[in-house]
Amino acid sequence: MLDQPLRRNSAGIASAIAELVTAFGNRVVTSHAVREQHANTTTWVAGEPPDAVVYPQSADDVQQIVRICARHRAPVIAFGTGTSFEGHINAPYGGVSIDLKDMNRIIAIHPQDFDCVVEPGVTRKQLNVVGSWAFEPRHMDAALKLLDRTNWKNLFAKQVTHRFALANANEALETVSRHLSGKAVIVP
Repeated sequence: MLDQPLRRNSAGIASAIAELVTAFGNRVVTSHAVREQHANTTTWVAGEPPDAVVYPQSADDVQQIVRICARHRAPVIAFGTGTSFEGHINAPYGGVSIDLKDMNRIIAIHPQDFDCVVEPGVTRKQLNVVGSWAFEPRHMDAALKLLDRTNWKNLFAKQVTHRFALANANEALETVSRHLSGKAVIVP
């Protein structure tokens, strides 16, 4: 239990940001617009922006950011896609938002186990394209909702497909959008 109430550590946060700028350069952003975007919630909870946003590109970067912030007692907030319903991306005591969007590699897919290994910035859309169906991008959400609600998923999965390496994902999407195939599977 805390003996003192929580309060903002302005000096520690400023020191942490200075050290982060030294370590990460232009991947540390302090502009008002970007900070506001990282406090946006989709609920009634008012947004409370962080003091800075850092964009790591690896697990080592994340570890370094957290160590710097811990040393200066600056709060850290992990930021995925920003779809907070609970206000958990808010920074009521200031601090540093760690935006994970650049850590978006799909490391392994295990279809036999129905699981995968991904970095934290991978989105549902990326994973669905790689592991499953590739529709014209502007129709992706509607198609996935339809397939989830019906038995079409099983029927669609049995159709003959074109297969593409992950490096050729754009070609796969183009093939589907030109209706040369009803389905394109992109394999890692």
